[in-house]
Amino acid sequence: MKRATIYERKGMFYIRASSLTTGDVWAEDGVCHAVAIDSEYEEIGEHLYAALDYSCYNIPHPTDWRAVSIPLFEAAKVKSWSSFGKMAKCISVNMDKQIQLIPTANMSRRKQGFIHMNDNIITVPIPVDYAELGKKVKEAWLICE
Repeated sequence: MKRATIYERKGMFYIRASSLTTGDVWAEDGVCHAVAIDSEYEEIGEHLYAALDYSCYNIPHPTDWRAVSIPLFEAAKVKSWSSFGKMAKCISVNMDKQIQLIPTANMSRRKQGFIHMNDNIITVPIPVDYAELGKKVKEAWLICE
């Protein structure tokens, strides 16, 4: 299984890999790909594939969870999760034998984070080209609340 997270805030997609830690917890990992929401589908799909490719197992379990988010904060030019999360939309991405794009509802104002909208999962068969994957990301984004 590989995972990634796509956030949208102020007209930008922020795409990050998620990796499984030695503590058996998925944590965002690696660089943050920043892509304008009005980019070509192919560019969006290419960045998502790069994040999924980076996703791995057995990374060290974080001792400083704020540090995990620094690449995201720097890309979005914010200083904290509270300033980022309140205005963001989020898509969780799982890849195994297929790709699942899981839209979420933003419950940050209620301190509940992003809640999966499991009735709205978009399943994408593999293989899929970058453009088709980018199109499906936009479809999932439109469902997010």
